[in-house]
Amino acid sequence: MKDKLILILGIFSIFLYLSGIKWGLPSSYMSSLYFYNEKEIEKTVKEIKKYPSKEWKKGFGPYLSLHPEEEKKKLPRNLFNPIRSYHPDEYFVLKSLSTMKPTKFDFNPNQYSVGGCYLYLIGFFIFFLSKLKILKVTHNLTYYFFHPEEIAKFYIIGRIVTAIYGVGIILLSYLVSEKVFKKDNTKNFLPSFLILFAPLIILNSHYMYVDIPGLFWIMACLFITSSCIEKFSFKKVLLAGIFSGLACGTKITFFVSLIIPVLGIILILKDFGNIFKSICLIFIGFFLSFFITNPYFFLTFPAPLVELGEHTGLSFNGKFYFLSLKYGLGFPLLIFALIGTILNLFFIKERENIEKKISFLLFGWTLFFFIFISVFSKNFGRYILPIIPSFIILGTNGWFTILNKTKKFIRFLIISFTIFVLFFTFLYGMSYEMLFVQKNTRTEAGEWIKQNIKVGETIGVTEIPWQFQIPPFDYNSYKTVVTGYSIKNIKKQLPRYFILSSFQSEISPYPLKLEKRKIKFWRIFKSLKMYKPVKTFRKFPSFTKFEFQQKTIPEDLIYLNPTIIIYKRVINE
Repeated sequence: MKDKLILILGIFSIFLYLSGIKWGLPSSYMSSLYFYNEKEIEKTVKEIKKYPSKEWKKGFGPYLSLHPEEEKKKLPRNLFNPIRSYHPDEYFVLKSLSTMKPTKFDFNPNQYSVGGCYLYLIGFFIFFLSKLKILKVTHNLTYYFFHPEEIAKFYIIGRIVTAIYGVGIILLSYLVSEKVFKKDNTKNFLPSFLILFAPLIILNSHYMYVDIPGLFWIMACLFITSSCIEKFSFKKVLLAGIFSGLACGTKITFFVSLIIPVLGIILILKDFGNIFKSICLIFIGFFLSFFITNPYFFLTFPAPLVELGEHTGLSFNGKFYFLSLKYGLGFPLLIFALIGTILNLFFIKERENIEKKISFLLFGWTLFFFIFISVFSKNFGRYILPIIPSFIILGTNGWFTILNKTKKFIRFLIISFTIFVLFFTFLYGMSYEMLFVQKNTRTEAGEWIKQNIKVGETIGVTEIPWQFQIPPFDYNSYKTVVTGYSIKNIKKQLPRYFILSSFQSEISPYPLKLEKRKIKFWRIFKSLKMYKPVKTFRKFPSFTKFEFQQKTIPEDLIYLNPTIIIYKRVINE
């Protein structure tokens, strides 16, 4: 029975995470929206050649922080939009790989946001497949502008790797659940099913980025530490340290996963000598695996600290991450997991010793990471991913704990609520999944612009066009006016058309933490009525007849499908 359930989870998660794998990728069709004729491609390529590949590493955060004068030399980001995906960070992985010189044994990533544990793995597969002539690797970007499907293969490779990690998370969640539920297959299946369909897990398992791979290693660390609680061995302790190092080697902020084996040791051992030996083994395993996967972190020190500082805030954002759980899990699942966790702790004394310690381990990690990320992180929903499996496992276990302690009617209500949560989470998760296989709002808006706005017209935008914010269109065939978030500039330049998206204004669904300058701009822009909307492109997540309309959500939940409105000037000033 166990093997069948694991097989079902594995097959279903593979299908789920690989569906829509071509979402938002470069293609000949997308190029036809960015370039209305071949001359425009040649013009763009000519601009890019002014910035030779040997200079690319100067465009990364650590180098720019130490050499701010290089910022002015960077090319406008819109030039590279045709070879980027709709996700803002996926291109960053390829950009980092492009700065390496394997023939000279130079594998310096020149950035530290994407750890070597993931980056070098993607690089290996790209290298291997290039030797099989399945794809072509060249520093000549001209080739990819004329053959966008070739660079799309790079994204597909990265997304397949991430999807495999995503499948691994579901299977590891099942195995961790086994430690808590005493190998009850039905009970093990329930939290794994909920994790599988949680929108934050679904979304990030589709992207070529580090959050899901990092979470995989965290789950591996939780699993081996739980196994160590069941039956202690120093080999398991060392392995837990290695997995923690691989999590950090994937995403630097995941160094805090060290707390997992350390907490496990505190729960298991009483003898100071063995505690000291175990902690030494944890740190040896951690630094060994981290150094192997990220040697340039040490070789280029202190540059990594510069980048780490850029990605770290210092303010308590507990409310934001609680809301991220609300939108990233769905409100019913959040309430289910929250109440279940409280019940779990309330009845903790009734548990067997091993089960009790594993529950404390999961709770300690969940609470610690929630506080850590709330204090030190910027506002992105995906940053809360590391607690989702442990939180759901804890919550599910709490409900099952009281199931046999209640009267028949209460038991009926609990089972009914659980079925409702399962059904809602399935629908909510699938509603996001469907957006990967439907035509994107950006693509639809790009098609409309090409068909309805005459070449030569002026189109206003608030920022230099970025492919994840606004639709693809030929910036050279139109007179593209960048106004900034300034009404004064709009009145001065008076573009005929103006494009705004969820990322730049209070057009739902818009970010929970939308910048104040954008809010101010939007409200004045709307009140002046200088422009009227002529076309709106919006798709809320929906599955079958169920649609989930939301006003504000974490910004990275909007990456998939922002709302875009095209405005036309109605008055002359």
